[in-house]
Amino acid sequence: MSTPAAGTRARLEGLPAGPLTLPIVPSGSGRKYSDGTTTYWSRGTESTLEIAGQSRRACVVIADPGTLPGSRWRLVRIESMDGTQAVPDSRSRYTLEFGAPGALAGRADCNRLSGRGTASASHCRSGRSRRPAQCVPRLPRRRYVRSLEAAARGWWSAVALAIAMKLDARLLHFEPVP
Repeated sequence: MSTPAAGTRARLEGLPAGPLTLPIVPSGSGRKYSDGTTTYWSRGTESTLEIAGQSRRACVVIADPGTLPGSRWRLVRIESMDGTQAVPDSRSRYTLEFGAPGALAGRADCNRLSGRGTASASHCRSGRSRRPAQCVPRLPRRRYVRSLEAAARGWWSAVALAIAMKLDARLLHFEPVP
């Protein structure tokens, strides 16, 4: 999500229904943007998103793209928009590393992955990864590889990385590797 520093509108990306631009509305503190159905509120480093009929969600400030190269992440879950989730049996077996310039590497269960990606101030984009060899099938591996190949955008902070797909509404959720 991005909000203009002194803007009268906020553009929200990564929503299941697609990008949305909200006008600024009066607020007691911080900056509040709303169209009456969706509300985004930001105060300092904290922000929340409310969509009618859904529970309130905490948002994170998007990190500087310069912090992505050299970072290492491990998969926490693969979330589909129908509410189903696939959780890896071992987070260390599903990883992603961002190198410079634009190199991606990682693991998908017993296989190594490599590819290319780009990052800007608000998102990252992944290219096609090298096809893994066959190994003992585990539930999230195939979804993980296909999701990385179809990645359209990602958002990250110091404590979380989320990658969204182009064609289906699937999100990969990562945590940093300690």
